[in-house]
Amino acid sequence: MRSALPLLILALSLPCTAGTETFELLKIAHLGGKGRIQDSQYQPKDAQVSAILAAGKDAVPLLIDALESTRPFETSPMSFWPMMAEGDVALIVLSDLFLDPTWKRSTLPELCWDNILQRADAETPAWDLLNAFVKAHGRAELAKRWRAAWTRHNAAIRWDPKGRYFVVEGQTVAPCVPNTSLERTRD
Repeated sequence: MRSALPLLILALSLPCTAGTETFELLKIAHLGGKGRIQDSQYQPKDAQVSAILAAGKDAVPLLIDALESTRPFETSPMSFWPMMAEGDVALIVLSDLFLDPTWKRSTLPELCWDNILQRADAETPAWDLLNAFVKAHGRAELAKRWRAAWTRHNAAIRWDPKGRYFVVEGQTVAPCVPNTSLERTRD
């Protein structure tokens, strides 16, 4: 057991590597409060985000693994989001990568932010919604759901360069809001 601890510490400190692209979620300095991470007109230029996008589909399993991480950011990359963890950013990035250009529909609707976190009202801030889910079900449950979808759809996933998001061949894009009366939650 003693020899496993140093290996675990080393593994947690290594960057995510997808093909030739390397990214470290904890080094993301700032994420814009509007748009998807792939919407360059709304996002500050960030080398880590650029590396995620350059890695393409290979980044997805690494982001899924990062969902369970509780490693904290020194300074939250999202304005007004208190005490952000690496797994929080992984979920934001994953959700955005499968979100269409309208920001309202997803190619994996069961996994978009409001659906996977079971939003019941439009007033709950994103961080409270995520923290409540994690407290009730754990970060491992988020990763489990994403892994199952990845296993089921991996072969059918491709990048749409025009819409700048992952599409799942044979699956229609569907609304992300579990209750259609709710407003969009990420402006």
